[in-house]
Amino acid sequence: MPKETIDLVTRKPNGAYVMVLVEQGPWSEAPEVHLRGIQERLYNYVDIAVDGHLARLHADSGGKDVVIRVDAYDTPPGEVSGLVERFAAYIGTSKEIRDAIDSQRYVRAIDFECSERELP
Repeated sequence: MPKETIDLVTRKPNGAYVMVLVEQGPWSEAPEVHLRGIQERLYNYVDIAVDGHLARLHADSGGKDVVIRVDAYDTPPGEVSGLVERFAAYIGTSKEIRDAIDSQRYVRAIDFECSERELP
């Protein structure tokens, strides 16, 4: 199992499983430092889904769609959502990742979402 903590796993009404990554600001370092860490975690979440770790933890998730959602709080506006959009585009066009998804039985498809909010 990858050394990654999934902050939350939930389900959508359509049956898709959602792995939530929570990013809490404000950031004390340059945005690039934090964005690189988020990107690494996103890759780990993809691996968790494709390699069957999610299905081992949640047996009924096998063969279902998976959504990887980033919930960002008090981060610079647009930084996290921009990263998630670029990451999703890359995953969608990567032959290596598409082949990995198509060659296994643990996940049917992977999609991405992002929410940026300020805490009161």
